[in-house]
Amino acid sequence: MPKIGLGAPKTTWFVACSYMRAPAERMTFEKAIQRYIVEVTPTKRPETQTRESKRAQPLTSFFGRYSLAGITPDLVAQYRDMRLAGEDRKNEDGKAIPRAANTVRLELALLGHLFTVAVKEWGLGLIYRRTKNPVRRATSARPRETRVDRSLSRHRAPKAVRRKCLSGACASAPVFVEFFRATGGRL
Repeated sequence: MPKIGLGAPKTTWFVACSYMRAPAERMTFEKAIQRYIVEVTPTKRPETQTRESKRAQPLTSFFGRYSLAGITPDLVAQYRDMRLAGEDRKNEDGKAIPRAANTVRLELALLGHLFTVAVKEWGLGLIYRRTKNPVRRATSARPRETRVDRSLSRHRAPKAVRRKCLSGACASAPVFVEFFRATGGRL
């Protein structure tokens, strides 16, 4: 491809952008994820290889027919919402079983890394977007908060705990409660 200067006409820029984008329009997501699993995944630990192969299956079933250039942040958000709602799996009663947010987050991380590798290493031109990676534009699923906040600030302490401690059930309890609250300690 010839070098294009800053003073080039708009048609030249359009042709150059189309030329760079053409491979991304021809490559389907299914072919891209297969190439990713063959080229990139073997460089990772064996446990990660098996996990990535499993994570690629629902991504392929949803995005498989799209070209890489056709995957937009809206489409990624639709996939995220579908997976979080559990529309793809049902229990015996026919109710949707939602997926854990961390599962969806890890699937989107794989999708995002696929786009990063496609642009940086495979030379697929996705320059028509500002970020080149549609996963970054879609908000991520937040993982469940596993750490319980046990701080005893006056505003966030459960009323029942403060009432119990300050009621006089234990003579030294109010002193300890105020000490933990003042120092940010945890019970």
